Amino acid sequence: MKQAILYIALVLTVVGLYGFAFSMNAGGEGKKLFEDKKCGVCHSVNNAGISSKSKTAVDLSSAGVKNNAQFIVKYLNKQEKINGKEHKVAFKGTEQEAKELASFLAAQKKK
Repeated sequence: MKQAILYIALVLTVVGLYGFAFSMNAGGEGKKLFEDKKCGVCHSVNNAGISSKSKTAVDLSSAGVKNNAQFIVKYLNKQEKINGKEHKVAFKGTEQEAKELASFLAAQKKK
């Protein structure tokens, strides 16, 4: 009986630590790219803990509600428009980086 309780405790600990580690990497590479590429100058993602110092910053916490990652990549590369407007600055990075960033933004679905 004692061994069964220890085994269950061990399993729960491993599962808990895995969940904690996964939550610490929420956003992963996309969040890091958002910060590294200085997207926070004009934008914030409040639900991911990213805030901009700009008073006119656009919060992208709901970017994924209406747009998928493929659309966001095109928008960042000035191939698509939102409300008739292109993104002000073309994305400066690799295609893979654009996809990572777009996946991060598409996952933001706060309404």
